[in-house]
Amino acid sequence: MHSYSPNWYKDFFRDIALDYWQLASSEHSTSDEMTFIGNFVDLKHGDKVLDVFCGHGRHALAYAQKGMVVTAVDVAESYIKALQRVALLQKLSLKAVCSDVLAWKPTKELYDLVICMGNSIPYLNRVQLEVFLDNIQHCLKKNGSFVFHTSMLAESVFPNLMEYDWKQVGDMTFLLKNTYWVETGCLESEVTFIKEGNKVKRTMYHYVYSLSEMVYWFKSFGFDVVGVLNAAGEVYEYGDVDAYFVVKLDEGDDEED
Repeated sequence: MHSYSPNWYKDFFRDIALDYWQLASSEHSTSDEMTFIGNFVDLKHGDKVLDVFCGHGRHALAYAQKGMVVTAVDVAESYIKALQRVALLQKLSLKAVCSDVLAWKPTKELYDLVICMGNSIPYLNRVQLEVFLDNIQHCLKKNGSFVFHTSMLAESVFPNLMEYDWKQVGDMTFLLKNTYWVETGCLESEVTFIKEGNKVKRTMYHYVYSLSEMVYWFKSFGFDVVGVLNAAGEVYEYGDVDAYFVVKLDEGDDEED
């Protein structure tokens, strides 16, 4: 049975990987994604937003600049420190926390919206996913919304999977060699970053869940699935690369007094 460290992302996301991810994030328009979220979630000035696996904080900053009270959590220390500096300079209501989202324990305050963008949930195996969804359930307000993006649904991966793939972003080249492990449902990607002739190799892992399995997980934690859409905002279909889930917490599952 193939095995690996379940916390691989703690070591993966540093130095050159962070440089690449910040460049690559331009492929998904922050304003377009926020408009998409706004079609389902009516936020007001002062509403509370939680951004988990926030990366360099493109959504967290945008929501804070719109007057929301934002908490952003990520394991990448340099990202978080940079986000803290921007929040301080711009006098934003934004708290940036450096922590593994599985270890981070939310306070008793509840959020109107929780977001997880950038294809991060598939980093988690089934045991980790259960912990993660339990945390999300307990930090949402009554009828609060959780919105996340993934490109690792089974219905996306299997029609499009290539053993070898590559991307050029700015002055960086990103090479992939993919292996799908059927016994664990895990996609292992040997990654090579190339910049100015320098090569850095690392390995990343994504668990591949089907759409129906994700819906089952959400319902088991008291969420209603409002919609699953593709990058164009249309109903997700087999073969679409990106999927955006919008789920709401059932009103009866909020424990706030």
